[in-house]
Amino acid sequence: MPSLLPQEILREIICHLHNDKYALKRCSLASPSFTAVCQSRLFSKVILRRGTASNFKQVLNTSPHIAGYVACLEIFDTDRAVEGSKKEWVSKDDALAPCLLQLTRLKALIITYRTDDKASQWPADLQQCLEKTMKIPSLVCLELTGYPLTLLEQGGAGLKHLALRSPSSRFSDTKSPWLSIADTAAARVQPLSLALDSEDQGIESLICLALKLDLSKLKRLGVNASLGNDHDAVAQLLQVCAGTLEELIFYPCYSGQQAVYPKKFYPDPINLSILTSLRRLTIHVDMFEDRKMNNYYDSFPWLLSFLSRLANSSTNNTGAGHLLEELNIHVSYDNTGQTHSSYICTPELPDIDSWWRMARLLAASSFPNLQKVTFELSSWDESASLVLEDLREAGYISSLREGLEVRLFEGNDLEFKSHTLFAPDANHEWAGYRL
Repeated sequence: MPSLLPQEILREIICHLHNDKYALKRCSLASPSFTAVCQSRLFSKVILRRGTASNFKQVLNTSPHIAGYVACLEIFDTDRAVEGSKKEWVSKDDALAPCLLQLTRLKALIITYRTDDKASQWPADLQQCLEKTMKIPSLVCLELTGYPLTLLEQGGAGLKHLALRSPSSRFSDTKSPWLSIADTAAARVQPLSLALDSEDQGIESLICLALKLDLSKLKRLGVNASLGNDHDAVAQLLQVCAGTLEELIFYPCYSGQQAVYPKKFYPDPINLSILTSLRRLTIHVDMFEDRKMNNYYDSFPWLLSFLSRLANSSTNNTGAGHLLEELNIHVSYDNTGQTHSSYICTPELPDIDSWWRMARLLAASSFPNLQKVTFELSSWDESASLVLEDLREAGYISSLREGLEVRLFEGNDLEFKSHTLFAPDANHEWAGYRL
């Protein structure tokens, strides 16, 4: 029996089930009028892993209209011990290329590949299909991990959201083929959002490449410089895009933060006064002890100094305080998941006094436009819970400025959050991005 409800109402109803695949599958069978709406949600993002491309090809052959629903495709083949396999599959799967040819309405392409640099072994027909995919007018989002950036030479003029990740040191060498791209091709890319992430000391090489892009309209920037040597390259990058940047997601490098034992401090070269459009700021800092290097990393001195310099930067030149509207602080009380015996996290590590100094800073008139503050604490042991309990018992939230929306909670996401740059909008449509 056909539904009497308009399709717009059906879409609004199904939108609330976008994270519940089981419910979507059941609803798709409830009525013919529900089928298309549910399928558009179920197939909005497709992740192809080992052995799944042939199944997806069969789905597309029997139901060709499904291809029109796929807005985001991820090709996932990693050799990480936790989430991947030692055996490479992409170059051997002959079903992948035919699938790509049918996805003519893609908005986002994600390639999560291996650290052993085997992309050169991909068959010619698959590489040609990727080149055609890059020329799809609807493609606005590209995320590459372990795949050569020469792919940008095949298109990319319409890209608005770009994420580049270096999965190992072999990809971080400026002479690496992975980082090779013609200057003219790079200059054609004019992203609105850019994410740079390196799992080793290669963030500087990624930033050098990013500086070849046209960053004149960049609004959102995410940089994971935690394993970098300093903030010099980050400062150079911010200098280029400062005038248009509205949101910054920043993981500072450990050596750029203050190490309490032994005492070290490197002056931060980042000039915050040039960030004249900044409205949203997310910072991830770490608290951990490195026994091997005999260092105790306490990031709060750097964090407080960063926020204080931002407050005093007088970016609006009126003396009325900073224009920042949203602040997100993520504190990890360990080395972002490192389990090496040289890293420990102890209950004595948290410094509650530092939290109160931050509260006094945020309660002052330095950030009069601040509307929302989120504090996320995480750890692999009980450290985050202990800090959270102490702050709540002391009435930390109530000590902040009246009328300020504040969230204080314990999280478990310790990795660079690329999805904050590429999440779909409230209606689960990949056409919209939070900018």
